[in-house]
Amino acid sequence: MSQPGADPTDRRFTIRDIASLSGVSIATVSRVLNNHPDVSPSTREKVLRHAREHSYVANRSALGHSGKKRTGLIGLTTPYLGPDYFAQIVAAAAGALFERDLRLMVCLAEHKHDRETSLLESFTHGVIDGALLILPSQSQEELHLLRERLPIVIIDPVQPIQPIRVGRKGIPVVSAAHREGARLMTEYLIGLGHKHIGVVSGPMSGLASQQRLSGDRLALAEYRLPYNESLIFSDTAFMVEDGIKAGKYLLDLHLRPEERPTAIFAFNDAMAIGVLQEARKRSLRVPEDLSIAGFDDVQIAQCAIPRITTVRQPLQELGRVAVDLLSRLIAGHSLEETRVELSTQLEEDKDEPKSTSSPRAASPLEG
Repeated sequence: MSQPGADPTDRRFTIRDIASLSGVSIATVSRVLNNHPDVSPSTREKVLRHAREHSYVANRSALGHSGKKRTGLIGLTTPYLGPDYFAQIVAAAAGALFERDLRLMVCLAEHKHDRETSLLESFTHGVIDGALLILPSQSQEELHLLRERLPIVIIDPVQPIQPIRVGRKGIPVVSAAHREGARLMTEYLIGLGHKHIGVVSGPMSGLASQQRLSGDRLALAEYRLPYNESLIFSDTAFMVEDGIKAGKYLLDLHLRPEERPTAIFAFNDAMAIGVLQEARKRSLRVPEDLSIAGFDDVQIAQCAIPRITTVRQPLQELGRVAVDLLSRLIAGHSLEETRVELSTQLEEDKDEPKSTSSPRAASPLEG
């Protein structure tokens, strides 16, 4: 029940509500509202009746945070659409917006700062009601200036977004628990008996890579294992070919046999597949001779033979939560929390051989 004085936009009647009342799918409701002919007269009448009874069309323009007419469009910038990582986030965001009778306008930035800046500038000219930014390349100052002109939510920021200064609007951020996910993976590999773990980090200029490397180092410290800088390969761009290059480097290191990596942890699944390919070229058995781990749990990891152990990022949830935060901003509501970190989960390869030894160096700190 609504409380006295409550804002009626707190619970806006949505396309999903019409579908539920009418006993039809969301897609059918959309076809009716967009005047498509492939709907039976009885279904059309029922859908339109429920829409009229709940002032559905009027509600759409009542959402404005500044009273101006809404366009019903949400902009989204993303470096790419091809890799499964980006596709899952975008698809989930598009679905969540569709349920709110909003539509997504996707713009590809291709990691080009000038292109992304131009796209974001066009967003502020009344084209859209708000924006979702995946891995934006803008500086903090540029992002804060954009936030003054438009509701935005950042998904997986490339750099830390510092607390706002007095008089500025906060920038909501949604990301995964990168540090904890990497800590869990390194701890898992240590539990298999590995003492020398190679790392394929991705660009260290990115916040996710920094946090994952921090998680890796936390696990090493907890188990009293040394941190070896030479076992870190960071000259990568998260592609399969980068994993191949990293595999060559780590497997060719001039180290004593007992110091060579027996496991390699790549900070995304594509690079892990690249390492796997390089290991096969050398006739190394995986996981018997070399353990390989990834991060993300996207389709390429699930199709690998053998399956690789990876860390699952809640990619679809990132998109849905970002849409929820943005919808509240557009409606003019304040946010209780502007930093949302979603948990990650270890997805274990059940065929990974377990260690039968328990060396002192691989024991967690006591007390």
